[in-house]
Amino acid sequence: MTQENNEKPMELTEEQKAFSLSCDADAVMEQIIMQHSRHMQMSALVEHQLMYPDMTIREFFEMARQELDDQDEELDEDDDDEVALEDHLNRKAGIYPIDLSLEENAENDV
Repeated sequence: MTQENNEKPMELTEEQKAFSLSCDADAVMEQIIMQHSRHMQMSALVEHQLMYPDMTIREFFEMARQELDDQDEELDEDDDDEVALEDHLNRKAGIYPIDLSLEENAENDV
């Protein structure tokens, strides 16, 4: 499409230029991070293949999935430990949980 009447293209403001540059930089950084991540994944795969030459890629990914599941379980256990510690400290400070079950409320209303 050609420009008619010798119109100049609209100039971008400094703010628009900065925003465009920021968006471009974000896109480049995202690509760098993805490439780094892929490199790290491939590096881990090659390392395991060197350590376990008989291991198939499927076995490698199954093992990696199991390791991630184990890490998730450990994090869940840590969360449970934090709740137990909070309950213990609250009881020690004389703060007890209030049970607002319907049965107790019904007994108190009578």
